[in-house]
Amino acid sequence: MADATLGNILETLYLFLGFLEHHLGICSPSLLNLLKAEEYIQFISFSVAKGRTIGSLTNIISHTKKALTWLSNSSPQLATRIRALNFWLDTVRKQMVQAIPKKKRDVGQMEAAGKWEDASKLVVLVDKFVRDVTAWIGGVGGGELAHALARTLHNAALASCMFSHLPPVRLVCWRTLQIPGSGGCSKRDCSKPACNGNKLYYRGEALHLLLSHYKVDEK
Repeated sequence: MADATLGNILETLYLFLGFLEHHLGICSPSLLNLLKAEEYIQFISFSVAKGRTIGSLTNIISHTKKALTWLSNSSPQLATRIRALNFWLDTVRKQMVQAIPKKKRDVGQMEAAGKWEDASKLVVLVDKFVRDVTAWIGGVGGGELAHALARTLHNAALASCMFSHLPPVRLVCWRTLQIPGSGGCSKRDCSKPACNGNKLYYRGEALHLLLSHYKVDEK
């Protein structure tokens, strides 16, 4: 399981346990409280009242099911009860999707907040990022990337994923990406001593991606 996924699951569990303690007055709640449907549905209702989006709510249920899987593996005597609870959670998720409308985004408000840009302007920016990096590669070639160009390369890579210069790549790949010539792996939970990690490397004058880690896959 990837670090980010584990972190999201733990965050959901902390929210649930905190709700039980601070809003329901339950002392020392534990993962076993997940088995109490009446407490869990109050947590979901609380999350709805806090204005969480349908995507966030369905993620909460998904994280809960993963935690229940761990609990079932750790305590096989609870397996039958947890299977029934998972079926109930699937029903709750379907009901939420049907009952809670998706929030419509106001383009005007997003533009004012700097969260929206016209597609034509974005294409110009993407082309500029790509030209800047390509020009540097063509002018220098080989060797290690200068630190000053890290932000330009970062911008070009992310923008290229959105506009088809590059295939879609998960953000964790960019977070763990290293410059040519660097050694080892920067992924914190990597257990392979000889792993090359996620790196940029040259093939001729072209810059390529080597993704030893992609989501939970290792190569």
